[in-house]
Amino acid sequence: MADVEVAEQPPPASNTYVIRPNFQHKFRPVSVKECIHAVLNEHLDGKTYDPEEIMDWTKTISDDIKTKLKDMGYDRYKFVVQVAIGEQRGEGVK
Repeated sequence: MADVEVAEQPPPASNTYVIRPNFQHKFRPVSVKECIHAVLNEHLDGKTYDPEEIMDWTKTISDDIKTKLKDMGYDRYKFVVQVAIGEQRGEGVK
């Protein structure tokens, strides 16, 4: 039998992607709620319900919340911000 050289194969590459964020960048709902409340107070303080301006208000508020959440450093998260504004007529909302 002839000697056959077998080329040594490199070891398989290890996975470099990260599935979860590290502990410092873990999602903190308390700080996010504070951010949302601050944006809502900033935009809606002293305003009265005006159905003609609601579309602009909701768009501005949702964009502002999304920008502030991205600035908080949550790199591994995707945010969906939904804002709904309605007139309060004494009814409950669930």
